[in-house]
Amino acid sequence: MPGSGTPKTETSKKTRSASASSKDQPDVISKSKISQMETNKKLDKIMEILTEQQTNFSKEFREFREKLSSISTTMTMVQKDLEAVHTEIAEMREHQLDHDLKLDTLERKVATIECDNRCLSSNIAEEIRIYTKRKNLILFHDRSESDTGLLTKDILHECGYEGPKPVTEKVGANPSPLRMTFPTVKHRDSALKGTKLLKGKEAFTKCFIKPDLTYHQRLQQKKCIEELKNLKTANPGKQYIIKNFRVLEKE
Repeated sequence: MPGSGTPKTETSKKTRSASASSKDQPDVISKSKISQMETNKKLDKIMEILTEQQTNFSKEFREFREKLSSISTTMTMVQKDLEAVHTEIAEMREHQLDHDLKLDTLERKVATIECDNRCLSSNIAEEIRIYTKRKNLILFHDRSESDTGLLTKDILHECGYEGPKPVTEKVGANPSPLRMTFPTVKHRDSALKGTKLLKGKEAFTKCFIKPDLTYHQRLQQKKCIEELKNLKTANPGKQYIIKNFRVLEKE
């Protein structure tokens, strides 16, 4: 009959289309599995980094807390001594005792204790500043503000640093030095250790990286540099290094 071949042709086309679709389906599933595996690997790596950072932070914070606890205990003892002395002075004055010499001695003791107390307070404040800066580096440069993001990436790459990207912020005058805050002290030390690789690189002749020091640490460093220069002048045959704010003869 006329047109009787048309339905069969359409049925045949549908059968071939379904067959082709079923052949393509395994490839889609395979690609999906590979993508899922890659995603899982990335998540595992991120979890590994986060776990390491958490462990390092917990250790550093525990050490810092123990240090503060020790200082706090000392301050408490000093405060009790100070209160006891004040009480004794008040009692002596209340009864108008004729112990001028003893009173003078006690007042001197009070002055000494108060001085020690101020020193302890200053030391605590300095320790807190050091603690907050322990993961920082300062990048000095001559680039424009728009180039600083790329500069940070390039200079850390030249230092051989392969860790997590630090958080950066501007500090000081223009062109503003950059403060780079790393996830851990270990990452900061890794980047700082690689700065010696910048020596002789033309692209970074006016760029250099320094630790983020407190005001008192900078004064100590300045004194060490002066001492180092004097020793080199007086002893040209010897080599010296600065370590932990002390000038030592290199072995």
